[in-house]
Amino acid sequence: MALMGLLSREQMLNPASAAFRVGIDKYRPIIATAMGYGWIVSRANARTDQLEAGRVYVRMNLQAARAGLSMHPVSQALQEFPEMAKVREEVSRRLSLADGETLQMLARLGYAAPAMPSARWPLEGRIRTV
Repeated sequence: MALMGLLSREQMLNPASAAFRVGIDKYRPIIATAMGYGWIVSRANARTDQLEAGRVYVRMNLQAARAGLSMHPVSQALQEFPEMAKVREEVSRRLSLADGETLQMLARLGYAAPAMPSARWPLEGRIRTV
């Protein structure tokens, strides 16, 4: 749609635009189906904090899968560009984050249809030994 000139980033950022409303209307019912939410918070926002949050998220996702649950990232609330500042602040307030803490990950939890296995490249095609 963007290539055809029917949709632009500016339209999607403008709360008064139809593009913005369609996006909100599309995701509101999806978000409402969550049986619960999980989140990861760090005391700072250094690169090491971000990497550790990624490791924790992977472990959370594996544990959820073992329990028969699925996780779906809700990363829009994590965006750090100026237009998202109010949303980030509201989410931080609702999660009772302390000053200086950073929400590193937010995900909805619930039951989903089993995912099909994804395609995998043979290891030999990606790693070379010399």
